[in-house]
Amino acid sequence: MAADDDTASPNPSQEPVGPPEPPAPEVSSSDLAALQRQLELAKRSGRYALITAIVSAVISASASAWSSIHVSSTGMDRQQRFAAAQAVRSNRESVYVDFVVAYSGLVGQLGRLRAALQLHPPDFVYLSSEFDKLFEPMQILLRAETAVRIVGSEMGPALARWDRTLRALTVGPESLEVVRDHLDQYRGRFTDDDQWRRISTVGISAIERFSTDTAVDEIAERAREDLGSG
Repeated sequence: MAADDDTASPNPSQEPVGPPEPPAPEVSSSDLAALQRQLELAKRSGRYALITAIVSAVISASASAWSSIHVSSTGMDRQQRFAAAQAVRSNRESVYVDFVVAYSGLVGQLGRLRAALQLHPPDFVYLSSEFDKLFEPMQILLRAETAVRIVGSEMGPALARWDRTLRALTVGPESLEVVRDHLDQYRGRFTDDDQWRRISTVGISAIERFSTDTAVDEIAERAREDLGSG
Protein backbone atom coordinates (compact mmCIF):
# COMPACT_ATOMS: atom_id res chain seq x y z
CA MET A 1 0.00 0.00 0.00
CA ALA A 2 2.82 2.30 0.79
CA ALA A 3 4.30 1.69 -2.59
CA ASP A 4 1.02 2.53 -4.26
CA ASP A 5 0.83 5.76 -2.32
CA ASP A 6 4.37 6.68 -3.40
CA THR A 7 3.47 6.04 -6.99
CA ALA A 8 0.26 8.06 -6.83
CA SER A 9 1.89 11.05 -5.16
CA PRO A 10 4.81 12.21 -7.30
CA ASN A 11 7.50 14.53 -5.83
CA PRO A 12 6.66 18.14 -6.80
CA SER A 13 10.30 19.07 -6.88
CA GLN A 14 10.92 16.70 -9.69
CA GLU A 15 8.17 17.99 -12.06
CA PRO A 16 8.34 21.40 -13.94
CA VAL A 17 5.65 23.91 -13.13
CA GLY A 18 4.03 25.83 -16.10
CA PRO A 19 5.24 25.98 -19.73
CA PRO A 20 8.95 25.88 -20.39
CA GLU A 21 10.81 29.27 -20.71
CA PRO A 22 12.04 30.17 -24.17
CA PRO A 23 15.76 30.30 -24.60
CA ALA A 24 17.43 33.75 -24.18
CA PRO A 25 18.14 35.43 -27.52
CA GLU A 26 21.70 35.68 -28.55
CA VAL A 27 22.94 39.29 -29.07
CA SER A 28 25.57 39.69 -31.73
CA SER A 29 28.39 42.27 -31.64
CA SER A 30 26.89 44.10 -34.63
CA ASP A 31 23.59 44.52 -32.75
CA LEU A 32 25.45 45.97 -29.78
CA ALA A 33 27.30 48.42 -32.02
CA ALA A 34 24.04 49.56 -33.64
CA LEU A 35 22.47 50.08 -30.23
CA GLN A 36 25.43 52.15 -29.08
CA ARG A 37 25.17 54.35 -32.18
CA GLN A 38 21.46 54.94 -31.51
CA LEU A 39 22.19 55.89 -27.93
CA GLU A 40 24.92 58.31 -29.03
CA LEU A 41 22.61 59.91 -31.59
CA ALA A 42 19.95 60.32 -28.94
CA LYS A 43 22.44 61.98 -26.62
CA ARG A 44 23.61 64.31 -29.37
CA SER A 45 20.04 65.21 -30.30
CA GLY A 46 19.36 66.09 -26.74
CA ARG A 47 22.45 68.29 -26.52
CA TYR A 48 21.56 69.99 -29.80
CA ALA A 49 18.04 70.74 -28.59
CA LEU A 50 19.42 72.16 -25.35
CA ILE A 51 22.05 74.29 -27.12
CA THR A 52 19.46 75.52 -29.62
CA ALA A 53 17.16 76.57 -26.80
CA ILE A 54 19.97 78.41 -25.01
CA VAL A 55 21.16 80.23 -28.17
CA SER A 56 17.60 81.22 -29.03
CA ALA A 57 17.13 82.65 -25.57
CA VAL A 58 20.40 84.60 -25.78
CA ILE A 59 19.55 86.00 -29.23
CA SER A 60 16.08 86.98 -28.06
CA ALA A 61 17.50 88.73 -25.00
CA SER A 62 20.15 90.52 -27.09
CA ALA A 63 17.59 91.66 -29.62
CA SER A 64 15.39 93.03 -26.88
CA ALA A 65 18.33 94.83 -25.30
CA TRP A 66 19.38 96.30 -28.67
CA SER A 67 15.85 97.47 -29.34
CA SER A 68 15.79 99.26 -26.01
CA ILE A 69 19.17 100.88 -26.65
CA HIS A 70 18.21 101.88 -30.20
CA VAL A 71 14.94 103.47 -29.10
CA SER A 72 16.58 105.34 -26.25
CA SER A 73 19.43 106.60 -28.44
CA THR A 74 17.33 107.70 -31.42
CA GLY A 75 16.52 111.04 -29.85
CA MET A 76 20.16 111.60 -28.94
CA ASP A 77 21.27 110.74 -32.50
CA ARG A 78 18.86 113.30 -33.93
CA GLN A 79 20.15 115.94 -31.55
CA GLN A 80 23.76 115.15 -32.38
CA ARG A 81 23.11 115.23 -36.12
CA PHE A 82 21.33 118.55 -35.77
CA ALA A 83 24.19 119.97 -33.67
CA ALA A 84 26.75 118.69 -36.20
CA ALA A 85 24.80 120.22 -39.10
CA GLN A 86 24.62 123.52 -37.27
CA ALA A 87 28.37 123.41 -36.56
CA VAL A 88 29.15 122.68 -40.22
CA ARG A 89 26.88 125.49 -41.34
CA SER A 90 28.50 127.87 -38.85
CA ASN A 91 31.98 126.83 -40.03
CA ARG A 92 31.03 127.33 -43.67
CA GLU A 93 29.56 130.73 -42.97
CA SER A 94 32.77 131.77 -41.18
CA VAL A 95 34.93 130.45 -44.03
CA TYR A 96 32.90 132.25 -46.69
CA VAL A 97 32.99 135.51 -44.76
CA ASP A 98 36.76 135.19 -44.26
CA PHE A 99 37.20 134.67 -48.00
CA VAL A 100 35.24 137.79 -48.91
CA VAL A 101 37.09 139.83 -46.30
CA ALA A 102 40.43 138.56 -47.62
CA TYR A 103 39.39 139.42 -51.17
CA SER A 104 38.47 142.94 -50.08
CA GLY A 105 41.85 143.29 -48.39
CA LEU A 106 43.67 142.33 -51.56
CA VAL A 107 41.56 144.64 -53.70
CA GLY A 108 42.33 147.50 -51.33
CA GLN A 109 46.07 146.96 -51.66
CA LEU A 110 45.77 146.61 -55.43
CA GLY A 111 44.07 150.01 -55.47
CA ARG A 112 47.06 151.54 -53.70
CA LEU A 113 49.43 149.82 -56.11
CA ARG A 114 47.45 151.15 -59.04
CA ALA A 115 47.77 154.68 -57.69
CA ALA A 116 51.55 154.19 -57.48
CA LEU A 117 51.65 152.92 -61.08
CA GLN A 118 49.84 156.03 -62.27
CA LEU A 119 52.46 158.41 -60.89
CA HIS A 120 54.55 160.25 -63.43
CA PRO A 121 57.36 160.42 -62.84
CA PRO A 122 57.19 157.18 -60.89
CA ASP A 123 58.49 156.88 -57.36
CA PHE A 124 60.55 153.70 -57.37
CA VAL A 125 60.74 153.39 -53.56
CA TYR A 126 57.03 153.99 -53.10
CA LEU A 127 56.11 151.69 -55.99
CA SER A 128 58.33 148.86 -54.70
CA SER A 129 56.92 149.27 -51.21
CA GLU A 130 53.32 148.99 -52.43
CA PHE A 131 54.27 145.98 -54.51
CA ASP A 132 55.84 144.26 -51.50
CA LYS A 133 52.71 144.94 -49.47
CA LEU A 134 50.76 142.68 -51.81
CA PHE A 135 52.38 139.62 -50.26
CA GLU A 136 50.46 139.56 -46.98
CA PRO A 137 46.91 140.06 -48.32
CA MET A 138 47.66 137.59 -51.10
CA GLN A 139 48.70 134.95 -48.56
CA ILE A 140 45.60 135.61 -46.46
CA LEU A 141 43.42 135.25 -49.53
CA LEU A 142 45.07 131.99 -50.57
CA ARG A 143 44.55 130.53 -47.09
CA ALA A 144 40.91 131.60 -47.16
CA GLU A 145 40.52 130.04 -50.61
CA THR A 146 41.96 126.75 -49.31
CA ALA A 147 39.40 126.75 -46.48
CA VAL A 148 36.60 127.29 -48.99
CA ARG A 149 37.85 124.31 -50.98
CA ILE A 150 37.77 122.15 -47.86
CA VAL A 151 34.35 123.01 -46.43
CA GLY A 152 32.57 124.56 -49.40
CA SER A 153 29.70 122.70 -51.00
CA GLU A 154 29.81 122.27 -54.81
CA MET A 155 32.28 125.12 -55.26
CA GLY A 156 34.28 123.39 -58.00
CA PRO A 157 33.22 125.40 -61.08
CA ALA A 158 33.23 128.75 -59.27
CA LEU A 159 36.68 128.11 -57.77
CA ALA A 160 38.04 126.97 -61.14
CA ARG A 161 37.05 130.28 -62.68
CA TRP A 162 38.43 132.11 -59.66
CA ASP A 163 41.80 130.39 -60.16
CA ARG A 164 41.94 131.60 -63.75
CA THR A 165 41.13 135.15 -62.64
CA LEU A 166 43.81 135.18 -59.95
CA ARG A 167 46.36 133.65 -62.30
CA ALA A 168 45.63 136.33 -64.92
CA LEU A 169 46.46 138.95 -62.29
CA THR A 170 49.77 137.43 -61.21
CA VAL A 171 51.22 135.35 -64.07
CA GLY A 172 51.70 136.02 -67.78
CA PRO A 173 52.57 138.80 -70.24
CA GLU A 174 49.48 140.82 -69.30
CA SER A 175 49.87 140.55 -65.52
CA LEU A 176 51.62 142.19 -62.58
CA GLU A 177 54.48 139.78 -63.17
CA VAL A 178 55.62 142.06 -66.02
CA VAL A 179 55.75 145.05 -63.65
CA ARG A 180 57.63 143.11 -60.99
CA ASP A 181 60.20 141.84 -63.49
CA HIS A 182 60.76 145.37 -64.81
CA LEU A 183 61.29 146.75 -61.30
CA ASP A 184 63.79 143.99 -60.50
CA GLN A 185 65.62 144.42 -63.80
CA TYR A 186 65.94 148.21 -63.75
CA ARG A 187 66.47 148.72 -60.04
CA GLY A 188 68.66 151.84 -59.64
CA ARG A 189 68.17 152.80 -63.31
CA PHE A 190 64.44 153.40 -63.20
CA THR A 191 63.22 156.12 -65.57
CA ASP A 192 59.88 157.40 -66.75
CA ASP A 193 60.30 156.41 -70.37
CA ASP A 194 58.04 154.90 -73.00
CA GLN A 195 58.97 151.41 -71.93
CA TRP A 196 57.90 152.10 -68.38
CA ARG A 197 54.65 153.68 -69.57
CA ARG A 198 53.84 150.49 -71.45
CA ILE A 199 54.78 148.36 -68.44
CA SER A 200 52.75 150.47 -66.02
CA THR A 201 49.76 150.33 -68.37
CA VAL A 202 49.95 146.53 -68.35
CA GLY A 203 49.92 146.56 -64.54
CA ILE A 204 47.02 149.00 -64.30
CA SER A 205 44.98 146.98 -66.80
CA ALA A 206 45.63 143.73 -64.90
CA ILE A 207 44.40 145.31 -61.67
CA GLU A 208 41.29 146.70 -63.34
CA ARG A 209 40.40 143.34 -64.89
CA PHE A 210 40.78 141.57 -61.58
CA SER A 211 38.80 144.15 -59.65
CA THR A 212 35.88 144.08 -62.09
CA ASP A 213 35.84 140.31 -62.68
CA THR A 214 32.72 138.52 -61.44
CA ALA A 215 34.41 135.29 -60.34
CA VAL A 216 34.22 136.33 -56.70
CA ASP A 217 30.52 137.13 -57.17
CA GLU A 218 29.91 133.56 -58.32
CA ILE A 219 31.58 132.24 -55.17
CA ALA A 220 29.51 134.56 -53.03
CA GLU A 221 26.31 133.49 -54.78
CA ARG A 222 27.16 129.80 -54.33
CA ALA A 223 27.92 130.50 -50.66
CA ARG A 224 24.48 132.08 -50.18
CA GLU A 225 22.84 129.04 -51.75
CA ASP A 226 24.89 126.72 -49.58
CA LEU A 227 23.84 128.57 -46.45
CA GLY A 228 20.21 128.67 -47.51
CA SER A 229 20.07 132.42 -47.82
CA GLY A 230 20.17 132.70 -51.59
